[in-house]
Amino acid sequence: MNNLNFNIEFDENISDEIIKNIQDYIFDLGATYITHNNDILQLEKNKIYCCDCRNKFSLLKNNLFDCIIIDPPYSGSINKTKSGTRMRQDKGNHIDYDDMTERVFLQFMNPIMKELYRVCNLGGHFYCFTDWKQLRNMMDLIELASFKITNIICWDKQQIGLGGGYRPQYEFIIVGSKGLPHRYNRKDLGNVIRCKRVYKKTHPHEKPEELIETLISNSYKEGDFVLDSFCGTGVVPVVCKKNKIDFMAFELSQSFVDIGNDKLNTYE
Repeated sequence: MNNLNFNIEFDENISDEIIKNIQDYIFDLGATYITHNNDILQLEKNKIYCCDCRNKFSLLKNNLFDCIIIDPPYSGSINKTKSGTRMRQDKGNHIDYDDMTERVFLQFMNPIMKELYRVCNLGGHFYCFTDWKQLRNMMDLIELASFKITNIICWDKQQIGLGGGYRPQYEFIIVGSKGLPHRYNRKDLGNVIRCKRVYKKTHPHEKPEELIETLISNSYKEGDFVLDSFCGTGVVPVVCKKNKIDFMAFELSQSFVDIGNDKLNTYE
């Protein structure tokens, strides 16, 4: 099922219980998810939605996705868009929630991780990007949501960043699953993946397609459904579309969504 669209008019006195029953019935028909737009229930997949993922999780049924790949804000104590090779925020590259204190970061991510666990299928694979500053916090959040952490990948960008002392060259990818993971596809991968970073970025924290392709190639089974709830300019959706994989993606910034959709349109 690729698309279903329902236009339903509700009496203003209809109860939430009846609406919930209607939603469940539509899910039973094979629908992927439901979003509310006044009186309209709209169902669709293979699309980037401009929204706060926290406002959409309640519309997703349990055990829906077979693979989840997220690159959430890492937070920090400084505005990361002001220095180094970061893209200038006055050029449309400001990222909401990217400069939180540690305490706020934990409060922000905790309910999101729990919802990601709920919508992940049993045995489904989970990938979460993070840096060394948030590695411990992110691992705690993932385990508190009941995901099983199975590995940590070190992404070697093959070139050192700016700064002094020990200049940054890597990021972490926490690998997890809901329950015991389904069998991975490949036996030729170690937990250090060398892949050059993106130089002509459309997003300050853009990940290379080659890296995402590697993760998906090790996890994807025919018919799987992939979620990215922090999709930026759409690298996960693009890799999915190139490989004819069903996906769903959320992104808060309309300008980033527009860039992501432009990329997707090149594969029509």
